[in-house]
Amino acid sequence: MLNFEAFTPVRFDNFVVRLASKTEDFENIYRAAYAELGDIAAIPDEIKRVWDDYPYGMYVLEEEGGESPVYVGTFVVVPVDEKVAKDFRQGRVGYKDLDQANLKLATVAQAGWSVWRIWLLQIVPSYRKQAYRHLIPWLLAHAFDSWAESGAVRYPVEIFTTGYTAEGEAMLRRFGFSLETAGEKMAGGKPCYSRICHDKNEIFVPLFDRGLDYLLPVAQQPSPTPQG
Repeated sequence: MLNFEAFTPVRFDNFVVRLASKTEDFENIYRAAYAELGDIAAIPDEIKRVWDDYPYGMYVLEEEGGESPVYVGTFVVVPVDEKVAKDFRQGRVGYKDLDQANLKLATVAQAGWSVWRIWLLQIVPSYRKQAYRHLIPWLLAHAFDSWAESGAVRYPVEIFTTGYTAEGEAMLRRFGFSLETAGEKMAGGKPCYSRICHDKNEIFVPLFDRGLDYLLPVAQQPSPTPQG
């Protein structure tokens, strides 16, 4: 069963991470993606369909303090049919097949799911500067923490995604993802990266290795793994 307390919004200075919940969120996600990806960006209706299937995996990052919150970025992680995910990761099917393989909430809520795809991770360019260098780690830390605490994850869990840019691939490697299939072997031409985690502790190992464990809530920090 889902633990709805895991989806409580989290704040850091003037920033907040919360679940997407309204049309304005889908429109903001689209505008930011279109500015960088052009016509391949998912339109608001497509983003809403992803949300309709599984509304507890779409996290929005905003800056507060003005008349209204300013959209900063998004992290979206969705449960995916195991067979289609395997076919995609081995280059046998493309993005269209994968996008039609998202599972619905009812399938995941009872016993959790073990195959997940990072559907989107974005930070708008104006926030990608030195003063905000911790924004992506903080967003990932709290989105993954919410996801891991939600009751929707069944271990061992496989997480996979596509590397669209050299910058994105470098970021994936920093967070423990390894190249699974090179772009020339993928139907969409972009490399597939993945991780397998056997428990919640393992999800956050890259943060601890980089000295970023302080980004996690103290109450939610993984306990040390026994040695020897």
